Amino acid sequence: MIQNTKEIEILKGGILMSLCPVCGRAYCDHTPKERGQTEVEMTRPLTDEEQKVWEEEPDGSLKKIAVAKKHAHDPV
Repeated sequence: MIQNTKEIEILKGGILMSLCPVCGRAYCDHTPKERGQTEVEMTRPLTDEEQKVWEEEPDGSLKKIAVAKKHAHDPV
């Protein structure tokens, strides 16, 4: 579920960070260490699956967090 106009601009610009495996948000206050990721893993573009769940699920949903954990260490 897209939350606001700013998120639409970010989505179209393709500058999203990967989803946080702790809270399921794209931009949050969790550090790479808290996320269990490297800086590079944290700032990689969303996968198609992450983008779909980011658009369709509310922040903090268990599905969004599960997808974030699944892709937390994808090759960059």
